[in-house]
Amino acid sequence: MSGEVVAITGIAAGGAGVGRLRDGRAVFVPRTTPGERVRLRDEIELHKNFAKGEVEEIVAAGAARVTPPCPHYVRDRCGGCQLQHLAYEAQLAAKRAIVGDALRRIGKLDLPDPEIVEAIGEWRYRAKISLAVRRPGGPAVGAMIGLHPYDRPGAVFALADCHIADFQVMALWRELRQRLELLPGGGGGRRGSRRSGCARRCPSPSAWCAGGDPWRAWRGWWRGPPPVSLRRRSSR
Repeated sequence: MSGEVVAITGIAAGGAGVGRLRDGRAVFVPRTTPGERVRLRDEIELHKNFAKGEVEEIVAAGAARVTPPCPHYVRDRCGGCQLQHLAYEAQLAAKRAIVGDALRRIGKLDLPDPEIVEAIGEWRYRAKISLAVRRPGGPAVGAMIGLHPYDRPGAVFALADCHIADFQVMALWRELRQRLELLPGGGGGRRGSRRSGCARRCPSPSAWCAGGDPWRAWRGWWRGPPPVSLRRRSSR
């Protein structure tokens, strides 16, 4: 199967393109579009009835392929989005097909693909974002805070901006990013994994932190950014 070329025929739940290997197994290939042909990397993850592959080369690009506007999507292989490489109409069509397939195949309902109600805006619609914090032990100075690459869930890349997050959420994140030294340390072990987040709430945005050591310096955040609601969540 070295360098096998696959024709992508659809988009599966989760956003990966779907094709067929020469042996008949379905293969799921992230960041591909229906109607295109791609050459797979040699390292194909084979299972009994399906396989997972990665693109080595786009042999023939699909008509719906576009350049993703977010640099994190390509450079950092961000796992927060799955369809930015598709034109918006193609994204809507893929979502209709995914829901319709689930209703027929899993729900056993004889229904056509449903209509999708479009968002008011294609971008900046998400009112909350959860960020992973990677800093085993010690203070949070130099901590890596951001999102996970889709193919490396244990890694974290530093987030500069998220194109689907509301402008208020990102403005709050830019303010808080300047005071990372006030975040609690990781503590090691299971407690070494922490998450932070920002949300657009009324009357003011809010930020939260979960996991890690006790957050002893949380009061210092009040002296930095504009008025913000701060919460310390249980790590459970």
